[in-house]
Amino acid sequence: MYPQAADALDFYATRISPKHLSVGMSCEGPSPTREGFYGRFEALKLYKITDVTMFMMPTAETWMPWLRKWKNNCAGCPNGGSLSCWTDLSCY
Repeated sequence: MYPQAADALDFYATRISPKHLSVGMSCEGPSPTREGFYGRFEALKLYKITDVTMFMMPTAETWMPWLRKWKNNCAGCPNGGSLSCWTDLSCY
């Protein structure tokens, strides 16, 4: 049984330890909506994923603020808060 594309992260993250799981994302085609980015990166945080591989290099510029925020755990955002991190794209 293989997961639907939208459920692939849930499928693998509940079966493979986060220290052994690398998530691949593609920046080909149209970028996700703001809610789409938020959902993707909150899911990575939820499952404690520490490794992401981007396909279709170079990575589209629209992905960069989201990747930086995820990688540094919103360290440069006001109060280090989750909401301020994801609503203010200028901090990271």
